[in-house]
Amino acid sequence: MSTRSVRHVRVLAATDGGAPEPTDPAGPAAPGPGSGLGRSPWLALCPREAVVLRDPDRLALDRLPSGTSVALVIDGPLARWRLRRRAHRCGVVVERELIVVPGTRRPIVALDDTEASVRHFWSHVAAVPPGLTRTHVPATAVLLAARMLPWRWTGALAPGRVLVGSRRCPRPAPACASGARPAGCSSRRACPAC
Repeated sequence: MSTRSVRHVRVLAATDGGAPEPTDPAGPAAPGPGSGLGRSPWLALCPREAVVLRDPDRLALDRLPSGTSVALVIDGPLARWRLRRRAHRCGVVVERELIVVPGTRRPIVALDDTEASVRHFWSHVAAVPPGLTRTHVPATAVLLAARMLPWRWTGALAPGRVLVGSRRCPRPAPACASGARPAGCSSRRACPAC
């Protein structure tokens, strides 16, 4: 295992054509001083300008202007259901969902909530740790059961969750007197939140 920093590895990959330049605004956020990637490596999978909201409430989301990129972060049971419901009610258009194992406060693995990613995780990444003596057989049985269960169960049962999206007008309001629609408004009527 190399001791090079994530930034150094990204710069090397970018110079040989393997990845976008770390300073590319369209690419993922590049790690830097104070970026928090040491504690939250899933931030590298979010847009650079995304506003990170942990356990977001409706008031915090309603304060954001339309078009704002957001990363909603939550830990706990029913995280998928809670985040999707909050995003729907507050007008956040979901672009990406991440499963963070074991949780977002001390993450080990972050993966997309897609069938290919979850199946790859269970078949090629997850393994029974070496050195287990008494719990080796039960741990192997749990791992085999997880590989045979439907892939959506991983996202439903994993407590760590990150939802990446952008804020849109949550509900249409009466049209403006001028009939103009604010830029970035997804509704056909003007929205006071814009």
